[in-house]
Amino acid sequence: MRGHYALDGKPSTIRLGEQNWLALPSVLDRLESFARHPLGTTKVDFRNFTYHSSLCSQEFGKKGIGKTVRVRKGEFKNKNVYFAVKDNKVIYGDVTGDAREDAIVPIGCGAIMANFSLSEVYIYTIEDGRTTLLAESRPE
Repeated sequence: MRGHYALDGKPSTIRLGEQNWLALPSVLDRLESFARHPLGTTKVDFRNFTYHSSLCSQEFGKKGIGKTVRVRKGEFKNKNVYFAVKDNKVIYGDVTGDAREDAIVPIGCGAIMANFSLSEVYIYTIEDGRTTLLAESRPE
């Protein structure tokens, strides 16, 4: 229930859709404040996982970030770009209020030599070691 209250009583798919992707860091901070203590132990390793990128692939597709990005040890990197789990930090808790463990995965991406980066956020529900994507940030 902690994450459900963090979203002002609205399911994550609705609230994330209402947010501008530039405001995602503040949304993550608010969610994390309610979901600091994991409900259980997950068998999903989001540091070695395949993500379906929207914003990062749109912005950096020609430099190597495809629509599907496989991260190992928390990152994908080539000589031009990177795509990584921010601070190797995945936030666990019940964000939907359904008594199931959910994971909020913040992603950072950008050009290696750039002075800025972009963010994507994925919210998954976890049941029996399997993930279902609940919401993700998308470019406008």
